[in-house]
Amino acid sequence: MTGHRKPLDFFWFIPVSGDGPYLGSEKGHRPPDFRYLKEIGQAVDRLGFGGVLIPTGKNCDDPWMIAAALSSHTERLRFLAALRPGNASPTYFARQAAAIDRISDGRFIVNIVTGGNPAELAGDGIFLPHDQRYEHTAEFLTVFNELLAGRKVDFDGKHVKVRGGRRDNLIIAPNLWAGVGLVRGGAGTALVGDPKTVARRLREYQDLGVDTIIGSGYPHLEEAYRVGELLFPELGLGASANVAGRALFAEFGTSGTGVRVSAS
Repeated sequence: MTGHRKPLDFFWFIPVSGDGPYLGSEKGHRPPDFRYLKEIGQAVDRLGFGGVLIPTGKNCDDPWMIAAALSSHTERLRFLAALRPGNASPTYFARQAAAIDRISDGRFIVNIVTGGNPAELAGDGIFLPHDQRYEHTAEFLTVFNELLAGRKVDFDGKHVKVRGGRRDNLIIAPNLWAGVGLVRGGAGTALVGDPKTVARRLREYQDLGVDTIIGSGYPHLEEAYRVGELLFPELGLGASANVAGRALFAEFGTSGTGVRVSAS
């Protein structure tokens, strides 16, 4: 495909369960104390990343609290924080989202996480089977989005009422390696190659309609600099993100462009 491409929205990863140079090993382990997470957040903010993903899980610090804390130490960075609908009511989450969005001047984004490990979900009090979890999420989002839009909600739903990478086949595409999935959970593929090669692959994704990338690398502080200094020039990216606007709204109101929601 030819013609002008819109620049990628390149996000980074905040390792709230720990970090280190050797994936899957305790050697050189860096605990996720806030001083270290702040270093990563400030580095990627300065380097021009569009935002950061803050994951959820039994070994992770709460992503919403981390987003709120990091927002006061950064200027442009957006925070894509995980939300599991079964953990609390949509009314509670809407109030929390609106508060964090105001604190961050409109830099908060919600990542809806419906799936997950059944044992881990049970530990959070979520016992619904697979299909019913998605039914619940649909009802949850109906209420959540209505509240953030500033509308009064009366909802009587079924669930909500308001009043692997294989070892024998690890190279799965040009410069795409699935072996990382053997030693970490979640997304388990990696783009490999020099900056020009990786940029070429990413431009192919853009041609298919991909407009946002969430990157990760070990250790995350040093790799953020490596990506920002070596890959970003190849992609025409840099430290030039727009500063979010300001606005004031009511109890469930949001600031700037408002809380955005994604699903995974």
